[in-house]
Amino acid sequence: TWLIDGTLEPGSLTFFGVKEAKEGFFLGSWKIPTENEEDISHCLTETANEYGKPDRILHDLSERMDNACSLAFPNSLHNFCNYHFLANMGKDLYEMPQAELSKRLRAIKLQVSLKNQRGGQTQRLRKAVSEENISLALSDLLSGKEMNICWSESFGREVLLALHSWFLDYADDGHRQGFPFDPYLLYFHRRIVVALEASNRLLSCSTIREKMPKVFFNFCQQLENYLLDPIICRAASLYEKANNIFGRVRSTLRLFTSRSNPMHDLYELSSDSQEEVKNALGTLRNELYEENIKCDDPKEYNLYEIALAHIDKYGARLLPSDEFSSRDEILVRTTNGIESDWSSGKRIRRQTHGRKKLTRDFQALQAGRVEIGKRLHPKAERVDQIPLVVSVVALLEHFRNVEHARPLHAVDERRGGGVGGNGDLYRRGLGDCQGDVRLFDDGVALGLG
Repeated sequence: TWLIDGTLEPGSLTFFGVKEAKEGFFLGSWKIPTENEEDISHCLTETANEYGKPDRILHDLSERMDNACSLAFPNSLHNFCNYHFLANMGKDLYEMPQAELSKRLRAIKLQVSLKNQRGGQTQRLRKAVSEENISLALSDLLSGKEMNICWSESFGREVLLALHSWFLDYADDGHRQGFPFDPYLLYFHRRIVVALEASNRLLSCSTIREKMPKVFFNFCQQLENYLLDPIICRAASLYEKANNIFGRVRSTLRLFTSRSNPMHDLYELSSDSQEEVKNALGTLRNELYEENIKCDDPKEYNLYEIALAHIDKYGARLLPSDEFSSRDEILVRTTNGIESDWSSGKRIRRQTHGRKKLTRDFQALQAGRVEIGKRLHPKAERVDQIPLVVSVVALLEHFRNVEHARPLHAVDERRGGGVGGNGDLYRRGLGDCQGDVRLFDDGVALGLG
């Protein structure tokens, strides 16, 4: 299985790469003007001439990528990346409720008002601690320490600031997966709901209510006004509906992971589960269709239409045919494997001299390729027959300390070696490799684009 993808920076050419999914190494990388069908198909054909035609190609939802695969290999098997499919659907589902909720939130200036309240109460509490010798107790109570506390205005201010801190930590409800997998505005709204419920429970006690500072009542009133706003109510309800549909599709496709960086997970699927996912997606499609027919809310109806349109357009090609599934025990379903190489390469350059010069790096670095010496493996026509691989990311790690990005042969010549010679940079980059490895095209196969 080949993973294909391109990446670029503003003002740079596109770096296009082909990566073998299971073994995890690059077969080739090129600089092309844009992600156009002709150039991509040429890259694919060139790779196939060297390593043989792929059993399957995995790419994003780009129509140009799709057409390029068909142009290079007519009647070939190429599937859509499941992660891109779900991300694309989620963005479309959330577009309307996200815009409405965000616009109204800015209009009523809730966040600005609460920020001013936090600043004022922090100053008052700090002044009370320094001038009135009042000790803060809430943190000790929350840590489980037993204390005898009499409710007072200063303690009420501590509780108020604690509620502020809690609902501002709404990002903790997510898993650092990025939008739309983590709809942070929806998480913020949900925490506002819980914060108001907790505040009302406190005020339901007459003793506490009498001791609370007036600012606490103002806080509750602001949250209540926000939640009773008709535009907020409609937008939040629509957001929850979109989140429900998105979650159902995600669960059906089993795109969950326990990894620390979900955006780099391949989301592999066993052969036993592939047919189950196909059937489950068909069942979900029928359920959404039935719910859509019965829906009388125009905006919710539109959400169903978005989900159905995505499933109808891409669903049949999210997973390969039954014949391929029976041959491949573990199925890779996303192009995250190659995109993680792009991000790793960019991170190295950003750490060297910052994001602003990343475009210059793109312009300076050569595309190049790594050629596996055929003398040792004259019958190695397919990539899975070649035991020697060169990790693109490993090469990038060797180049981490290069002070300035320039064509690699220029750096090599500065250090006393020529192109393809025994210069220090090449020795450092390929010192751990064994076998016959040749560099050409004035560079090396860089997984950076």
